[in-house]
Amino acid sequence: MISAESIEAIIAQYDKFGWRLRRVLLTRELRDRLGHAAEEMFGNAEMVDSDIDTAWFSRPSPEHGVAWEIRRLDDFPFALVEVIDIDADPDTIEEVRASLESDLRDRIGNPVPGH
Repeated sequence: MISAESIEAIIAQYDKFGWRLRRVLLTRELRDRLGHAAEEMFGNAEMVDSDIDTAWFSRPSPEHGVAWEIRRLDDFPFALVEVIDIDADPDTIEEVRASLESDLRDRIGNPVPGH
């Protein structure tokens, strides 16, 4: 399982290139291991209980959009990215993020529970 130091390094690397941490999906196991350090580590990012450990980052895209990237928090990195129109409504953004989360689960062999 990934260490707190490795997570901090990932966040710093994304920050260096203009990405903003927006949301973190955490399994109970990782959240328990991180303890109170999670709140400091993830700052204002929304923390969500999940079956996978991932971080959502975003940054402006030159194509009049916002690039959203979901990054697996694991010793074996994997990420997916999608550019969403800057004028997209919140429901559309959430649909795209849900689709990327599902795609990530499929690719890492962790299907959505109950499906």
